[in-house]
Amino acid sequence: MAEKIKNLADWRGYQGYKPPPGSLASGGDGPHDGDMEARVARLEETMSDVRERLARIETRVDATATKADLSDLKADLMSAINAQTWRILGLLVALVGAAIAIAKFVH
Repeated sequence: MAEKIKNLADWRGYQGYKPPPGSLASGGDGPHDGDMEARVARLEETMSDVRERLARIETRVDATATKADLSDLKADLMSAINAQTWRILGLLVALVGAAIAIAKFVH
């Protein structure tokens, strides 16, 4: 296999190619192996489980915050913190002013 194989058709055309065991057969009576019906039946049986799992995953994804949601939350939080900081600063200035007035006029 010194030459480069670029696609699946080239790979199958390669002289040393042998299909893996349990894969679709290329000879005999039809293009499929004898277990194809059983394999399809098992796949169909497991589809209900796959659908239930997919439904649970979709529910979780719908409830998960996106980047936009987190960005909005961050902006709201920063705005609230900023407003609270100015309220506290105003209260401190008022308290200092009151303390100075009390110290000046009570003495």
